[in-house]
Amino acid sequence: MRKVLNFLAKAMAILCAILFVITSSAVILLFTVEQHIFDASIYKQTLVEQQIYARLPGLAAEMLVTSINNDPCSSNPVACGAESRSPESQACLEQALGSEAYQIILRNERPPTQAELQRAKPCLEESSPAESSQPSFMKNLTAKDWETILSDLLPPEGVQAIMEQSLDQVFAYLNGESDRAVLSMIESKDRLSGEAGVNAVLQILTAQPACSEEQIRQLFTGISPGEETKPFMCKPPATLIPMIKPGIAAELQKLIAKIPDQVEILPPPAASTQSGASNPAQVVQTARMIMRLSPILPIAFLLGVTIFAVRSLRGWLLWWGIPLLIVGLIGIVFGLVTMPMYDILFIPFLDAHLPQHIPAVITDSMRGLVGNLLHSLVEPMVLYNLILAVIGLAMIVISLFIRRKAKREAEETQPPEASA
Repeated sequence: MRKVLNFLAKAMAILCAILFVITSSAVILLFTVEQHIFDASIYKQTLVEQQIYARLPGLAAEMLVTSINNDPCSSNPVACGAESRSPESQACLEQALGSEAYQIILRNERPPTQAELQRAKPCLEESSPAESSQPSFMKNLTAKDWETILSDLLPPEGVQAIMEQSLDQVFAYLNGESDRAVLSMIESKDRLSGEAGVNAVLQILTAQPACSEEQIRQLFTGISPGEETKPFMCKPPATLIPMIKPGIAAELQKLIAKIPDQVEILPPPAASTQSGASNPAQVVQTARMIMRLSPILPIAFLLGVTIFAVRSLRGWLLWWGIPLLIVGLIGIVFGLVTMPMYDILFIPFLDAHLPQHIPAVITDSMRGLVGNLLHSLVEPMVLYNLILAVIGLAMIVISLFIRRKAKREAEETQPPEASA
């Protein structure tokens, strides 16, 4: 009976040790995430290391030009404007393409073939094409024009201040240190109302076709950023620019006066509850509480190992040391392969699911940002696991030393005749 109980106790200890290894690996990952992912300084450092603030005008300019000039109807005219298409046109397309093919193309799972486009052409001609939401004067601006405008309006130091203020506000809200997150617009309004704002408008004007004589006569009646047919959407002669600057500044002041002094990024918890949405701060706090309490589970399994198997100091060192060493080694290997796996798996996945019209410089920056953030999480996780591996290895070595010492003492105390 005693042998059976010893066997069951040892089996339970082995099971607890296995469960400890499994749960500890997950807990260390959760602990690392909880300690670092809600720290605004990591994101600030990543943005600085990737030189995003200096590169932002160029990146934003590329994105704006691509977005403005991109025609979503060119690759898939069947899906373009589908929400405003008449039931008759939809039925015509479904009959021309077949119900299954029509639904697949409509969901943008694949573009239509040339044969399908030929069959769908009569149906598409019947439906009114979707009007572009972008004013035509914006298409006259090149990436260089946008970069110049954004560089004046958003200098690196100004962008950094705004971004870091936003990060501080958001994480203070998510960490329960503030009841809402707001972004001050005063500094941006001051810059927009000054010389930088006037120069930005002039940059837009000089990118347009030259003004006609009629437009020049009307140019001084008022400058408004409304309809593209307004006379202001043309390139004035260089000699007139000093004269129209005061009018531009006056119109900018009217527009800037309508901009609030602060913008609410995340609403107070009461507003979230009233709108039916879950409170982000409460969700984050609950998740963080679970992460903080997660170490209780592996500690409980380690306690089970102690109860079922530990009967001596050497046994304690061995039964704790081996699982700790295994956990540490698993975590180190996982951390070391994470970055290569990111390059092998995530980057191709990202490239496959991003819209094809996004410029390469934008996707490269996104990959760099994600990779840098991932590295900032992997590095401390590897360090934690290395500490566990060293502790576990030290405990195993000490247990072997105790065993050797006990064996030597037993040999020294053994009677001569017994040893003979």
